[in-house]
Amino acid sequence: MTEFQGKVRLQDAVLANMVTLSAILEYLDQMHPGAKDIIDRRAVEIAHNLKASQPSFSDQDADHGQD
Repeated sequence: MTEFQGKVRLQDAVLANMVTLSAILEYLDQMHPGAKDIIDRRAVEIAHNLKASQPSFSDQDADHGQD
């Protein structure tokens, strides 16, 4: 298997998961109106926290300068 084929398979798997999650969100929103908005907001908060916890390239460069 080539690297390209592996990337396509990974992209297909990610897309399938996104479709599944979208269907689940729609179902939850039908059963409990407003649930989708609550979940979306929480997902954005989590993504923001994850991004903030990752060191930036400039932080890594500063660390190497102290060696």
